[in-house]
Amino acid sequence: MITPYDRINEFCESRSASKLQERILLYKYYKDYQEIADNYRKANNVEPTDQLKLGWENAFLSDTALDGNMRLAQEEIKEELSNQINKYKRSVSLKNFCMNVLSGIIASFLFAWLLVAILSLAQDQVRGWINNLYATNKQIEQSIDDK
Repeated sequence: MITPYDRINEFCESRSASKLQERILLYKYYKDYQEIADNYRKANNVEPTDQLKLGWENAFLSDTALDGNMRLAQEEIKEELSNQINKYKRSVSLKNFCMNVLSGIIASFLFAWLLVAILSLAQDQVRGWINNLYATNKQIEQSIDDK
């Protein structure tokens, strides 16, 4: 008699399924089998017979049931993958935003510091220009008054 593990393994090999899909199918099989057995025990207060267990096993390991579970496994993998990608995108975009804000703040401080440094170094030169401009303006006024 073929075991459920061997049947699912054989099914996955024939469909070229990944190991992850195979593991999901195994998990789904054992979960469904356990769930139906527990429900039967609760409803009837007796253990299921070997014939019932064999019927459940055959139903859960049929090609149609395994195909349906394979599609569910693929959807679960795609959904989880997209969730993980979205988490990464959000963290990367948040990180980029924070870096852009931080670099903008640092650039503003550097620009202000550079402007203050240039003005303090050029203070004497600017003062000389203003004094020369003032003196030239006084000379022009005097020459106009003298005429």
